[in-house]
Amino acid sequence: MDFTITVPDELLPALVAEFSLVQGSTTATSPEEYFTASVIETVRQRAELYKVGPYFTGAVNPQFRQDGMPFDYVEPEESKVVDGVTFVRARDEQGQFLADDPATPDVDEAWVAAVDNDTTTEPEATE
Repeated sequence: MDFTITVPDELLPALVAEFSLVQGSTTATSPEEYFTASVIETVRQRAELYKVGPYFTGAVNPQFRQDGMPFDYVEPEESKVVDGVTFVRARDEQGQFLADDPATPDVDEAWVAAVDNDTTTEPEATE
């Protein structure tokens, strides 16, 4: 699993300023290298704190599974069939699930009818 972290341009001077303050006390040769190492160390500390990944101790029931998800996490349904029609979870442009809007009780925006070519149609009204 890879992550990409985007830092807004207006915050970049702060990264450069901090790197200039720590030069000599780090082996990093650039602000990017310094902050990459800093983020990795922060994540390592969190893994140790939450007892996930290589820090799972086994004797105590940890709060999280080995993959970092909470033990009570349930994978969301990806599809369902209602009255012979297959519905799939609606997603936004970034691929995140859309929630149902409680202000529209007759329409379930979280589900859209699946179409044969893997596209979707507008949400169906519910009774």
